[in-house]
Amino acid sequence: MAENAAILTELHELGGERFKLGCSAAAPEDLSAQIKAISEAVGMRDVVVDSVENPEGKGPARYVRTVRGAVDLAARYVVRDIETRQSSTNPSAPFITSTLQMAASSALGFAAQRTMRLAQDLYEGVEFAGEGQVALITYMRTDSTH
Repeated sequence: MAENAAILTELHELGGERFKLGCSAAAPEDLSAQIKAISEAVGMRDVVVDSVENPEGKGPARYVRTVRGAVDLAARYVVRDIETRQSSTNPSAPFITSTLQMAASSALGFAAQRTMRLAQDLYEGVEFAGEGQVALITYMRTDSTH
């Protein structure tokens, strides 16, 4: 979103009333007209709503909707509240051999052999001018997390 200079927002109120759009799973309906009206009300122009019925979809997933349009440059928005939350996360557990190989495979597409070769290279180190050979990691073939 940052590359498009966009921010994530939620619409809570429209026309002085609480905003709610949806239908029940028991009585699904095509909401295209409401979606178009809401899109225009919040500052989009040239709005086109495509709605395709998915016979395999159940409830609200029965319709697949796409909304296209342009933001009206004359539209003005008011931010009434900004919420910030403190959160903390614990660091992930250190890698053991198997979790290192799995992470490298899923994130980078590396085979286990390539992962272990790179780990060995980091262990053996690189040559630094004036320092000599410097190891970048400790022994990588231990499965101890202590």
